[in-house]
Amino acid sequence: KSWSESIDLYGDLDSHCLEVMFDENNIVLSVNLRLDFSAEYKVILDFIESFCKKNNFIILTDKLEVFNIEGQNE
Repeated sequence: KSWSESIDLYGDLDSHCLEVMFDENNIVLSVNLRLDFSAEYKVILDFIESFCKKNNFIILTDKLEVFNIEGQNE
């Protein structure tokens, strides 16, 4: 459960989580991913890499630069 009605939260705010933010028309504005690097995260990175490749998605940094996830989790 998120603190905001315009955000769907998956996971745990204190660990790994995915936040999907919507506008008033229920259109996705942004998707934010938080990884807790003090916990096991390799499986999650493998899944994200595979999911992005399969769906031709890209990942942007907070500076809106394309992030190349390939090989980052080795």
